[in-house]
Amino acid sequence: MRIRKMGLIIFSLLILWFLFLARGVITPFILAAIFAYILNPVVTFLSEKSKIHRVFFIAVFYVLFFVLLGWGGTTVAKQLFAEAQALSSETSVFLANVENQIVLLPEWAQGSARDGTLSLREALTIEPTSVLPIFSGALSRVVAFITFLFASFYFLKDGKNLIDGILLFFPKNHKIEVEILLRRMNLVLANYLRGQLLIVLLMAVLGTILFTILGVRFSLLLGIGIGVAEIVPMIGPIIVGTVTAIVAMFDGVSKFNLPPVTDGLVVVAAYVILNQIENYLIVPQIMGKATRLHPLLIFFAVLAGGHLFGVLGFILAVPVAACLRILFEYSLDKIASS
Repeated sequence: MRIRKMGLIIFSLLILWFLFLARGVITPFILAAIFAYILNPVVTFLSEKSKIHRVFFIAVFYVLFFVLLGWGGTTVAKQLFAEAQALSSETSVFLANVENQIVLLPEWAQGSARDGTLSLREALTIEPTSVLPIFSGALSRVVAFITFLFASFYFLKDGKNLIDGILLFFPKNHKIEVEILLRRMNLVLANYLRGQLLIVLLMAVLGTILFTILGVRFSLLLGIGIGVAEIVPMIGPIIVGTVTAIVAMFDGVSKFNLPPVTDGLVVVAAYVILNQIENYLIVPQIMGKATRLHPLLIFFAVLAGGHLFGVLGFILAVPVAACLRILFEYSLDKIASS
């Protein structure tokens, strides 16, 4: 029995090591699993109530997905494209405004600000030699999207049997405990991911409305940025808030005829208020006590996940840390009871 336990531990570590080495390939599969987590309860409910096979409802959701994708391409995407085009065409004017405002900074900060502006100019300059990598990257994204669609289908179709399949690897006298652990982790992951999706959509809408009222240019782009930033707890909102303040200061437009710095500070204050409303009213209502993690632990988990796995690590750091908390509490209970 001890040999079997050691073999299971070694096998699990090998799987984790393989996943770490293949982290660049497994991204669409992880995203597909997240997508399946979100939709699975709806598909299961409809299938059980109607007595129709779940594949039918998966196909219905796929049709709706492509219809919404096409609708977004003709409505929201038009506005996004217009704002992105305007932002691109006015980049030189924007940078000129930034350079004019640099002289207002303390002398010790002016050198670093000028270096940052120069780096931004170089980054926004597209060389002919960079076209091929861009095309190659676009092709890889198409392949990743197709992989995501196939993986999502099979996760939705067979995902409900995943826990039963995992339990086959464990001896009978441990199956009940393992099943309880897996279902607890499954509940945490499902609640976190669905709650996070709702927060992303809600903050994107509220951010777009707020920036439109304040007269900030590219409000739709920035609003969507606020929503997406919620995927990365703590760090994402800070980055997007900083970018928004810079745009408000140097876009050359103020709805209330305020000086650039004052205009930026007003936008920052409004964004901070929105962020605090989210933290104290929206998040507790939507997320509840799903993760039960200390903010400092969340901050560490996000940084560690991003360092090890990039963007995917940022996204999954908090739910993985929550699952590790469950395993840690279980281990402490076993030690205490032994």
